Amino acid sequence: MIPRYSEVVEVPVRPWILVVVALFLVAPPHLAHAQNSAFCQGFSEGWKTVKGEIRIVPIYPIAPITPIGSTPFREGIKAGMRRAGGRAAGGGNTGGVRTDR
Repeated sequence: MIPRYSEVVEVPVRPWILVVVALFLVAPPHLAHAQNSAFCQGFSEGWKTVKGEIRIVPIYPIAPITPIGSTPFREGIKAGMRRAGGRAAGGGNTGGVRTDR
């Protein structure tokens, strides 16, 4: 017997809807990248300092381990400025003084 390809096979839609709804309940889109963390707020501030307030901020990187004497916000500012192409002050034991002159 030759199979007939003109027959329509109905796929139940409800299981797919339940899967999509379950995914949104587990990981809501607005919390997917932890945009409310201090590091991400600092990254956004540092990016906009170099590129301008109107520019769109890229996806936030994973926050590094915060060094002693610093804050996640400050590390985010430095990472955002580096990513935008500017020079981030500080770092190391130079106290923010440029030594490359």
